[in-house]
Amino acid sequence: MTPVAVPPAPSAVRISTRQLRDITLRALRARGVPYGPASEVAGGVEQMEVLAQCGLSALVALLQRSPGPPASAISIDAAGQPTVPAGASGVLLAPALRDLLATGQRKLELPTLHEPWMLAPALAEYARRSGQAVCLRWAGSTGSGACVAVGGPRGPLHLHGWRSESPASWSCRLQFLDQPAEPLADLTVAADEEAELLAAARRSGLTVRTTDWEAAVAAARDFLVGDQP
Repeated sequence: MTPVAVPPAPSAVRISTRQLRDITLRALRARGVPYGPASEVAGGVEQMEVLAQCGLSALVALLQRSPGPPASAISIDAAGQPTVPAGASGVLLAPALRDLLATGQRKLELPTLHEPWMLAPALAEYARRSGQAVCLRWAGSTGSGACVAVGGPRGPLHLHGWRSESPASWSCRLQFLDQPAEPLADLTVAADEEAELLAAARRSGLTVRTTDWEAAVAAARDFLVGDQP
């Protein structure tokens, strides 16, 4: 695995992965996201926090940007082209992308997407199950990046250029690859390494930025567990 350098935070707090999933679920439910998708998204936030230390910050960016129910679906227009609502985020679209890829959709252009790197777990799952390598590239005013998931049960996930505090959206393009070249990557992790990292984090916990954690907890206070369907 390629090591990821974690920049020092002004203030950090230690939490468990269970706390992260629970707060994510509650915060999204408070914003009107149904329980099923919110639960799946909570798993993705946990995974990306463990692998790339960006799951919690991406969640907070979504919560601070969206006062109402955030978009969580990919629709198909009359021409058969997948589309997402303006202001959509990769935080919520990962389950929808996984379902779309399962239908055999071969083309995807996302002109206005926030936090596209949060689609990495869905791309890795698809590539490992199907054996088909897939690449998502994004570009915007503050730079560019890419996620490449190599096909096969042990296929590595490569991630590059995902650290951005910019509130701007990104233009994204999904490509299917026959023979992927070794991509430029800040993070490279194989399937078995992912499993080991998740297991270790569930035993030992995570260190996250205090401001992000406090923002997520504040958003979650609006939801009462007893109101779950």
